[in-house]
Amino acid sequence: MKILRLFYKVFWILVNSKLDFFKPQKKIILIFDHVNSDILMDYLPKKDTGILFTRKERINLSVLFLNFIKGKFTPLEYFEAYIDAVKPKVVITCIDNNPLFYRIKKNKLRKKIVIATTWRTPVHDSSIFQFQTNGTRVVKNPEFNADHIFVLNENIGKFFKELNIELVSVIGSFKSNHYKIDKKKDIKILYISSWNDLSFEKEITSDVNYKLYDSFQKKLLKNIYEYCKKYNFSISILGKKSGKIVEQEYKYFENIFKNINWKFIKSKNVNSYETIDRSELIITQNSTLGYESLSRGNKTIFFNESSKLKSLDSLRFGWPDENLEKAGPFWTDQGSFASCENILNKILNLDFLIWKEISERYIRRVILRDENNIKFKSILKKYIS
Repeated sequence: MKILRLFYKVFWILVNSKLDFFKPQKKIILIFDHVNSDILMDYLPKKDTGILFTRKERINLSVLFLNFIKGKFTPLEYFEAYIDAVKPKVVITCIDNNPLFYRIKKNKLRKKIVIATTWRTPVHDSSIFQFQTNGTRVVKNPEFNADHIFVLNENIGKFFKELNIELVSVIGSFKSNHYKIDKKKDIKILYISSWNDLSFEKEITSDVNYKLYDSFQKKLLKNIYEYCKKYNFSISILGKKSGKIVEQEYKYFENIFKNINWKFIKSKNVNSYETIDRSELIITQNSTLGYESLSRGNKTIFFNESSKLKSLDSLRFGWPDENLEKAGPFWTDQGSFASCENILNKILNLDFLIWKEISERYIRRVILRDENNIKFKSILKKYIS
């Protein structure tokens, strides 16, 4: 029965995947997983770069067949065989939370490079982090390894270093660094959606379900609604989801903002970085895009009331920096309308030069900006020369 299930699984994959029949071509650089490969390609020699598709969307039959003959059936064995066939000097990925990438065997003839593109926490990603009563720990595995990782800030880099990564470089957001900053402003207030299509019973942490988790966003949104109504401001919502569930996300916000001037922006229809740059004020709970907005110089406010719960502590502003206060010039863990109104008025009316002076005190600790990824390009050049 086990063999039958295996053959059925393989058959299903082959039917639903694009198939490559010939042995992979040798390349100097191999991208592990196609996600964000379009941006990566702008920094790599296109002729000498290949892509290893890891989500069954494309299968190389030559590699698969040779593995089957050798009795190798796991995804990791397929990935390693594919890499061995390509013989790259560098294997690089923008997927920093795939344990299989970290388990690919070390090879002195090639370098494994990771670009961390998302603000990882134990709440968002249990494949990397584990929450424990005495603090956050990294998931340990003696097989994990990588040569170099590019991270958002120094403190997050310390966590990743524990995954047996030799070198850590702080560059901020690789994706945000790629896009030029647009100074045109035509959106008054922008809220970055944290909505998810999850059942209320879904466990977020051992003591927090999605209903409780989402209650903090709903409370914040009601405060924003009252604020916009009081001051006659319009509000734009930058959606998070794509596909069929976009309508569910839209209705979620419509139920809150239906009596004021508001707009829902579908993320698939816009460049998120251009959208935040167009906004006078950006509001977020703890999204990566919120931190990226801060690095781009935009007025950005973080509302982190949920971080008062011990198991959600990593959602506080600037985590894992232990030396940042729970509330600061542009972030707060308070949930009352009065505190919301106070910080919104303060930042909205703040002279931009003063905002720049205040925010830059914290940006270096939280998320740098390496315009056009100069540092990344310089380091990569050494690896492939």
